[in-house]
Amino acid sequence: MRYQIDEREGAVYAVIQAVAAYENREMKSLPPIGDTINGDALNAIYPDESDPSLRISFHYSDSHILIENGTVFVSSEELVQRTTESQM
Repeated sequence: MRYQIDEREGAVYAVIQAVAAYENREMKSLPPIGDTINGDALNAIYPDESDPSLRISFHYSDSHILIENGTVFVSSEELVQRTTESQM
């Protein structure tokens, strides 16, 4: 799933919104994102269009998150693990 970060909402909100949609859950039912990543730091970094090579990858809830070029990509942990194993 892809979700474009809107600079008015911030990266943290974009991640939570994208994960809730991907996992078909209410946003408020997700675990606190602060238990996974520093939200203030994430919001300070994105959207930062001055460095298009900047990528952040982490796990949140039951999903794998990749943020690059102002876009949040959400996939299942299982898919990421299978892809990684096939590249070895």
